[in-house]
Amino acid sequence: MDYGEGNVKNTLTVAVYKKPSALIFKGEVNSTMSGYVCGSCGFVEMYVDEPFKLLNADSVSRRNA
Repeated sequence: MDYGEGNVKNTLTVAVYKKPSALIFKGEVNSTMSGYVCGSCGFVEMYVDEPFKLLNADSVSRRNA
């Protein structure tokens, strides 16, 4: 959980742009993230919930470059 301005709760996300060099309409593709914490040592792992969606957007971005 990410807390923004005014302590508002936000879902943690990551984004990839299909057209990163565009001024507007960059084609943002995003996915939520999940985190896991080890109760013994405190180690934290973060995972993207829809990795293939971001991978496909990255492939489009590289073709448009």
